[in-house]
Amino acid sequence: MQEITLKQSQKIVDDWIKTVGVRYFSELTNLGQLTEEVGEVARIMIRQYGEQSCKKSDIDADLGDEIADVLFVLICIANQTGIDLTEKFHKNMEKKNIRDKDRHKNNAKLQEKGEKSKEKEKFESWNILKQNINTENTIPFFREGQVWYISMGKNISFEQDGKGKSFQRPILVLKKFSKDIFLGIPTTTKQKTGKFYFDIGNIGKHKNSLILSQIKLYSSKRLLSHIGGINKIMLTEIKQKINELIQ
Repeated sequence: MQEITLKQSQKIVDDWIKTVGVRYFSELTNLGQLTEEVGEVARIMIRQYGEQSCKKSDIDADLGDEIADVLFVLICIANQTGIDLTEKFHKNMEKKNIRDKDRHKNNAKLQEKGEKSKEKEKFESWNILKQNINTENTIPFFREGQVWYISMGKNISFEQDGKGKSFQRPILVLKKFSKDIFLGIPTTTKQKTGKFYFDIGNIGKHKNSLILSQIKLYSSKRLLSHIGGINKIMLTEIKQKINELIQ
């Protein structure tokens, strides 16, 4: 029978914990392979120290046979060598947690980079569409109080954006200055309250609120399709709200 020293035994245990132990405790998968690997460690340790002080009855039976076998060998190793496997395991788990955190940070950076790339693509698409809109010569007739889909575009930061390939969003024509330009207020289907919003009821299939703080001057070349409107009384009330907001 080949004898091995305690130092050699400790190295065997250390190597096993680094290569198998962390993976076993963190994932609890591929138990057949793990049992085979730890069995090799067990055979070496048992040849050196025998099986005394190893009581399999100490293992929780609810864990299942294969898991219990692995834990049983670990307890035997700990009993025979005096090595604190718990401390070693926790140190390895701390290293694993650090690696996991680093990986999560890297994934977050990649995700952020991907989102920035998508934003860049949207701006590039809008820039192409905007050039086509600028060369448009056909201007539809419109008047105050109407709600139109317009090419809102891809805008900066908290400025309201359009949706879809045409960057569309419904907008209320608040004030018509000429056939070419008007003062408009974009809408949202999210039900909002407060001084920056005004409920105009159903436009098409959805309830809409005006985003008063996003009032802006628009070119009539952006107009796409007329989808509804509001009455003169409501239009007057909205203009009063705008006056209150900017005073």
